[in-house]
Amino acid sequence: MTSNRNPKSLREFIEKSKLDIDEINLSNRNEFDETLKNLKNISQEEKSELGMLKSRVEEQSRLIMILKQRGDDYIRKNATLEKINQELLEQKQELQAEVEQLKQKYKSLLDKFDYLANNHQELIKIKDEYKTKNTDITLKYVQLLDKMKNLPDEEVFELEKRALNEKITRLDHLCKDYEQKLENLKEENENFVSKLKEEILKSEQKDREIYDLIQNKSEIDQKNKELIENLEKLNQESKKSREKSIKDIDELSRSNTELTSMCENLRKEKNALSENHQHLEKNYKNLHQEISKIKEMYDKDVLHIELDEANKRYSDLQNQFDAYKSYTNGLLEKERELNNKLRFMIS
Repeated sequence: MTSNRNPKSLREFIEKSKLDIDEINLSNRNEFDETLKNLKNISQEEKSELGMLKSRVEEQSRLIMILKQRGDDYIRKNATLEKINQELLEQKQELQAEVEQLKQKYKSLLDKFDYLANNHQELIKIKDEYKTKNTDITLKYVQLLDKMKNLPDEEVFELEKRALNEKITRLDHLCKDYEQKLENLKEENENFVSKLKEEILKSEQKDREIYDLIQNKSEIDQKNKELIENLEKLNQESKKSREKSIKDIDELSRSNTELTSMCENLRKEKNALSENHQHLEKNYKNLHQEISKIKEMYDKDVLHIELDEANKRYSDLQNQFDAYKSYTNGLLEKERELNNKLRFMIS
C-alpha cells in the first residue's frame, strides 16, 4: 500500500486539522454558552431537550479531543520511525563502504597471489632449465673423459679436467643458490597463502556479518513499511471519524440554531398571546361593566337599542377570544410536533 502524501505533508495536515478542530470547539462552545444563557427562562420540557443536545455536543467534543490525542500519538510514532529509518540508512551506507574496502583488499590480495604464483612458475621453469643444462654438461663431461682417456698428453687432460670440475662446481653452487632461492620463495609463498587464507576467512566472516545485517535491515524496512501502512490506515480512519464528527456537530449546531430561533419565535408569540389575552380580559371586564350599566338602564326602561348593540359587541369579542384561543392551541400543538422531531433527530 502506498500513500500519496509524504510524512511531512501528513504531519502538516494533522497539525492543520488540530487547529481547525480547536477553532470549531471554541466557536461551538461560545455559541452554546450564549444560547444557554439566552434560554434560561424557557419551559422545563425545552430545557431537558437542550440538555440532551448539549450532552450530545459535549460527547462529540470529547470524541474530537480523543481523535486529536490519537493523531498526536501517530505523529510521534511516525517521527520515531523516520529517525530509526534514517539511522538504518546511515548504517547501511557505512556497511556498503566497508564492503567496498574489503572488495578492494581482496582484489589486491588476489593480484599479489597471482604475482607470486607467476614467480613460482618462473622459478620452476628456471630450475627445470638448470636440470636440463646440468644433465647436458654431465653427458659432455663423461664424453670428454672418454675422449681424454685416449689422449697421450696427461697434463692437458688434467688442465681440462680441472677446468671442467671448476665449471661443474660453479654450476653446483649456482644450482644450490637457485634451490635456496626457490625454497625461500616457496616458504614466502606458503606464508602468503596462509595469510591470504586467513584474510579470505576473515573476509567471508565479515561478508556473512554484513549479509546478516542486510537481512536484519530488510526485516526492519519491512516492519517500518508495515507500521507506516498501519499509520496511514489509522490516519485515514481518524480523518473519516473527524469529518463525521464535524458533520454531526454542524448538524447539531444547525438544529440548535433552528431550535433557538423557534423557541425565540414561540416565546414572542406567547408574549403576544399573553398581551392579547390580557387585553381581551380587560376589554371583557370593561364590557361586562358596561353591560351591567346598560342592564340597570334597561331595568329602568332606557336604551334598549344600545343594550342590544352591546350584547352584539360582547358576542363578537367572545368569538374573537375563542378564535384566538384556538389559534394558541394550534401553536402549542405545532410546538409539540417540533419537539418530537428534535427528539427523533437526536436519537
